[in-house]
This record gives sequence, structure tokens and C-alpha cells, in this order.
Amino acid sequence: MKSKCKSSLFLKSFGVDIHPRQVVSYVLVFWFPPTSHWFKCNTDGATKGSPSISGCRGIFRHHHTSIMGCFF
Repeated sequence: MKSKCKSSLFLKSFGVDIHPRQVVSYVLVFWFPPTSHWFKCNTDGATKGSPSISGCRGIFRHHHTSIMGCFF
């Protein structure tokens, strides 16, 4: 708890307002491996405005769930 207080005071000393976000809802996500002898590519991306900074990541796995590669 002390470290949170110190962090908060440190940020406030630079004029940073802290407004914790409230969780609107939870989403339960499941991952299932692909069928035998197949690969699965899971991806995710985000952007801050349009046009602006953006990024994406992905991971490739085979049916034994081992990671075969990724990109970011």
C-alpha cells in the first residue's frame, strides 16, 4: 500500500490527475487448440485515433499448443 501512495504522490507532483477506471463488464475468453495437423494464428491490434499510432501482435501455435512463431 505504501508504494501505491508514493507512486500517487509522485505523479501528482508533476500535475498528473489519477482517475482509476471502473470495470464496466468482464468477458470470459477461452482458447481452444486447432484440430490435429493444423496451425492457429491469434492476433490483436489497437490504435489511438485515426490516423495515428497503431500496433498489432500475433502468435502461431500448432495442435500440441506449442508456439511456432510470433510477430509484433
